[in-house]
Amino acid sequence: EYVRLRAHCTAPNDTLSSGTGSITIAFANSADSITFQLTLPKFLRSQRHEYLLTAANRTQGFSSRRLSLNGGPALSVSDDGVLPSLTPRSTSTLPSEVLILEPVSLGFVVFPDAKVQSCM
Repeated sequence: EYVRLRAHCTAPNDTLSSGTGSITIAFANSADSITFQLTLPKFLRSQRHEYLLTAANRTQGFSSRRLSLNGGPALSVSDDGVLPSLTPRSTSTLPSEVLILEPVSLGFVVFPDAKVQSCM
């Protein structure tokens, strides 16, 4: 009811794709106050790159006009129209079996070493 997940092969020319069956999972958690924990299958318990977007002002939820990436400062477009860089939170040194989906959040996670046969 609150969480939506979509998985697909990572584009082979993506800088985060290792060309070894990489997959990307996109998600949205529309719950106002519920954090979900997604237990990952063993083949996804390796390196991953997380892009978690939340309201810059958490009390505003989805009505917030500004977003924060991975808990950082609010994202903004520069005066000359340049988009901010989107630097992922990488878990190459501390792989975890759980993916945390914070309340009122959306984002995606890239698993570059998933080795999914249909994505090779």
